[in-house]
Amino acid sequence: MGKIHSKTFRNIALLKAQAIFLLFWLIHIALRTLQLGRTAPYGQPFVEKFDWYIFHAVCYDTLMHLPFLGLSLALLSLPFVYKRRSFRRGILLGFTLFLALWSSLSALDHEMMRFLSLHGSISQFQTYIGVETARDLPTLLSTDQGGWLIPFFTVLGSGTLLLMVSRLFTRYYLRSRPRLGRSLILWLAFGAFSYAF
Repeated sequence: MGKIHSKTFRNIALLKAQAIFLLFWLIHIALRTLQLGRTAPYGQPFVEKFDWYIFHAVCYDTLMHLPFLGLSLALLSLPFVYKRRSFRRGILLGFTLFLALWSSLSALDHEMMRFLSLHGSISQFQTYIGVETARDLPTLLSTDQGGWLIPFFTVLGSGTLLLMVSRLFTRYYLRSRPRLGRSLILWLAFGAFSYAF
């Protein structure tokens, strides 16, 4: 009986991790759509072929982020983890916080790409983020032809949104009675599809 309960707790924890990752993935697609679908800060289109870019961006992002899901599932599958409620909750909380932070950093990277045509890095942050930049930031963003408030909402709001709705989203996801094996196969299949393109 104890083994049955342990496996049930493990499966629920694995489904919760998938729900959190699905929410993160949906938010990330929204961020990509806002990055590629808006005009560049100075008025010209950011990309010429939105449908081509968004398709490949989603595929690339899926391949880049699936290892996060894989690591969380691997940790939650360890017997000494799924048998302890505190360990399960700690890993799920850490996974949620990490994905929220990653969402905000991704949004910041997207905005740096829009303004500077550069991906964010430590050296770029050291160069472009400082006291003078912070002072001039409102003026710079007010000229953004793609919507001057959107960068604030994406950078500050994406991670906050994930934290705020993750519990509710997970609850509704579990109510849909997803099958663990089938959902894992779907993620792997989508990863294979993304790799093909």
